Amino acid sequence: MVGPGSPKPETGVRFPPPLQNSLRWYNSAMDLVKYLNQKEKTHIIFDFDYTLFRMVIPWEKWERKIEKDLRLLDQNIINDYKAGKINLSELQNLYVTRFGDSINKKIIAHNSWFETRHAQKFIPNKELLRLIPSLSKYNNFIWSSNTKYNLHKVLKKYGIYNIFKKIVTRNDVNLVKPYDDGFRLIHDEKTPIYKYLFVGDSGSDKQAAKNLKMDFHLINYFRTDTTSF
Repeated sequence: MVGPGSPKPETGVRFPPPLQNSLRWYNSAMDLVKYLNQKEKTHIIFDFDYTLFRMVIPWEKWERKIEKDLRLLDQNIINDYKAGKINLSELQNLYVTRFGDSINKKIIAHNSWFETRHAQKFIPNKELLRLIPSLSKYNNFIWSSNTKYNLHKVLKKYGIYNIFKKIVTRNDVNLVKPYDDGFRLIHDEKTPIYKYLFVGDSGSDKQAAKNLKMDFHLINYFRTDTTSF
């Protein structure tokens, strides 16, 4: 275990100072540092919510303003969502794959309004944010299913906006993870997949990486149940 007084390595990613009284730092962000020092990665893709930050928002209210429009298209999908049989990402992907661009635009507009109106606060992953500036040697990206406004605002507030070469949000895609729409906006065809690392927290993040045959690093800073992984 590297402690506060330990020397920094001469090569690879520099070890940021540990957070005071935070042993968990050694089990997530430090694992990422160790991994990057052992692998030949050049591109790192980060999820946003529950990875870099946790957006505190009453997701249980999400469908209230758009439910009528969704039911007019397909009542079964929204019923399955309200019954807990599918998650919000799955709901959006099902409606968009079946009903196309018009409902996608409506969902994006609704998500933008909902997240801007109802987000209560953004809790930083202090462990990971302490590490981010030391990753400037990599090509860093964000691939998020959240909408643009809050995401950009928070990244700028914490002074890390310019660290990311490209930020892909819900506003930019038709289908959210685990579909690869977002990755296609990031992917450099000259860079092989094995040079990429996806850093995320959810089953959708992990499945997206798996579909792309990309390495995945789990961040569990905000989660206590990782049994699905």
